[in-house]
Amino acid sequence: ADRHVLVEETRRLRRRLAEAERGADSRRREETQLAQRLDAVSRRAGQSDTAAAELAAALDRERHRLAEAEARLERSSADSERIRQALAVREAELDRLREDLRMEQNSCATLRDALEQEQRGNTRLKSALESRSDEVQRLESELEQFRYRQTTKHSETGSGGGAQ
Repeated sequence: ADRHVLVEETRRLRRRLAEAERGADSRRREETQLAQRLDAVSRRAGQSDTAAAELAAALDRERHRLAEAEARLERSSADSERIRQALAVREAELDRLREDLRMEQNSCATLRDALEQEQRGNTRLKSALESRSDEVQRLESELEQFRYRQTTKHSETGSGGGAQ
């Protein structure tokens, strides 16, 4: 579940980073356009005193807009850097989780191998036990036959032994 949350958060941060970078590109284009307008305004400023006053006011407005655009660009860059750092942290966490998962999988494989060996050993022991059980039954059967012969022999010897 942690891994899924990290993956989703990583995707979300990547989307935010892409949006911030697109915004930064847009602000750079706006800054370029504003600079071009400033140049145009500056060229017209030399044409007349009246036009110069108007152009000075326009120039101040453009400078103000340019300063605002630069401030937005700085904020966007700072946001992008924070997003990059958060993304790097998340990616490091994902790498750590991947390594933990790999180690856990290796541990499971080792345990699975040990279990299979144990099961093979148990199968061999069961087979040996069954073989011993068969041997014990055979020996018990022989012992029973021996006792029966002994009992039969004693009863024949006991009744016939006194007559000899």
